[in-house]
Amino acid sequence: MSEENKNIKSNQLIFGKYEIYDNIGQGSFGKVYSGINIKTLESVAIKLEPKESDLGLLKSEALYLFMLNGVGIPKLHAFGKNNKYNILVETLLSKNLSKIFEEYNKKIPLKDSLMIAIQIIERLEYLHSKLLIHRDIKLENFLIGYDDPYIIYLIDFGFCQKYRSNRTGNHIKFSSTNIFIGTMFYGSINLLKGNQPSRRDDLESAAYTIIFLLKGSLPWESTKAKTKKELIKKIYRIKLSITPEELCKGLPNEIKEFYLYCRNLDFEQKPNYKYCYSLFNNALINNGFSNDLIFSWIKDPKILYKLKNKRQNIRCSSPTNRKSNPRERKH
Repeated sequence: MSEENKNIKSNQLIFGKYEIYDNIGQGSFGKVYSGINIKTLESVAIKLEPKESDLGLLKSEALYLFMLNGVGIPKLHAFGKNNKYNILVETLLSKNLSKIFEEYNKKIPLKDSLMIAIQIIERLEYLHSKLLIHRDIKLENFLIGYDDPYIIYLIDFGFCQKYRSNRTGNHIKFSSTNIFIGTMFYGSINLLKGNQPSRRDDLESAAYTIIFLLKGSLPWESTKAKTKKELIKKIYRIKLSITPEELCKGLPNEIKEFYLYCRNLDFEQKPNYKYCYSLFNNALINNGFSNDLIFSWIKDPKILYKLKNKRQNIRCSSPTNRKSNPRERKH
């Protein structure tokens, strides 16, 4: 165990029952550690955010995790603070998609990528059903389950925002904020332009994420600039000028259709998630696959047996294969 981990551990037992093990990651809030509930022996992830942090992201994330509590969303075990940190304890997950991407030498199999795409849309549909937008969709924010590696989990809800009022039911008004929040690499054209985000921007970011998984690169990834403002402008111009045909060259035609659909959504429009599912399911079928959740990284014989023989009992939503009209009423 590192000296830093020893210092954290010797400070006190987290909430009297969570023991910290190893540093397993870094987030916009601070560091993530693996740990264990010493009373139940359940493995957990422990996020630590310095109390002096101006962002205060963990408090927001704890609130959103409590609100969401669905398939593919980490379970909130505890939230609180000690004399040094804001602390969040949640489900322990495995590798994020960025690490898996690197381990596969930037060539994740087509079947895996298409099944991942379906689950990305599932997570966004669920999140949006709770009147929230994520605002930072990217590979690093999708992790495979530790005990259920056939489920793709969405994480990091600190930047989430309500797009509709609980009280009035009204959608937020369109505006130009000129403030970019998220990751430029995957950010939508409207966000890079400085516009207020809505559901359409989560979908467009998902499109870039999926295209990157399938192609291994995006045209703007090597863009450099002296300032963040200049870099945003450069990436914005590239994304605006590239044609869907060029961006999706060599990919199943359904990917281009999905990208075009995301780009054409209006600010307040509810995405037609069933149509999006149908595109990726069709791409699977047209390439001789099915959405059986058997990802190439799953090696455990017990899990493979479960997937092959007990598909109906797997706790993972199953989008329909039926086609749906992409033109859905705005609400």
